[in-house]
Amino acid sequence: MGESNSQQEFTTELLPDAGIRIRLADHYADVVCNHRSNPEIWHWVVQREGSTEILKWGQERQRANAEMAARNYLRRVVDRGKLRLIKGS
Repeated sequence: MGESNSQQEFTTELLPDAGIRIRLADHYADVVCNHRSNPEIWHWVVQREGSTEILKWGQERQRANAEMAARNYLRRVVDRGKLRLIKGS
């Protein structure tokens, strides 16, 4: 067990139509815009890699707010998983 596991950082990749995927550990959040809404609405959806289950979703009026909400939730869900591992060992 190296320090790199405790130092995990977010990575991002572009999605079609100006959306992004934010990854942390084995979870990710897609942030996409509904351009048909006036004003635009930015949606964020969090899932675990390899699963179709949606763990959390939300929507914001600004892209930056949607990205921040997604990152905050990703951090919480990954940190909770680490706590379960510690308690179970």
